[in-house]
Amino acid sequence: MLVKTYSADFNDLEAVKSVATQITEDFGGVDILVNNAGVWHKTGPLDTISDEAVLTTVQTNLTATMILTQKLLPSLRDQSEAAILNVISKSGVVAQAGQSIYTATKYGMRGFTDVLKEDETESGVRVAGLYQSGTNTDMFAKAGEEVPNHIFTEPDDLADVVVFMLSRPAKLWMHDVRVEL
Repeated sequence: MLVKTYSADFNDLEAVKSVATQITEDFGGVDILVNNAGVWHKTGPLDTISDEAVLTTVQTNLTATMILTQKLLPSLRDQSEAAILNVISKSGVVAQAGQSIYTATKYGMRGFTDVLKEDETESGVRVAGLYQSGTNTDMFAKAGEEVPNHIFTEPDDLADVVVFMLSRPAKLWMHDVRVEL
């Protein structure tokens, strides 16, 4: 199996489209898409969240992911076996005070995932959502928030869950998985 990573600024939709084209050209097709991009904004009531944070959070966590998936979907449909795994966050199922915009994007990703599952039933593209509690990354620090990262899921442990989910045969597909501490 060949794995290659690509990067694109998810606040630049042309860059997202370009990277989708590049991926398809490089491989001639895509078997698996793991949507795992995300940003978080500092917690607080809605009227304390800047317009810039609102736009960046929605664009990164929801809009760009939908565009990337849209552009790669025809290639995924062409494969004999294909999967889309959206790493969403427990905020896609649990409302948390002070996270109105972040939670809205994650509930949006949950809805997007659920509808995509229905839409792709006949195509054979398997779709799943992974709802994890916090992951020990720099995401919170980048937003200027101090949180006890040490209590969160380690990235390697979450990667193991992703590999496990994607390695199941089609008849044992896991549609949704929640990882909580």
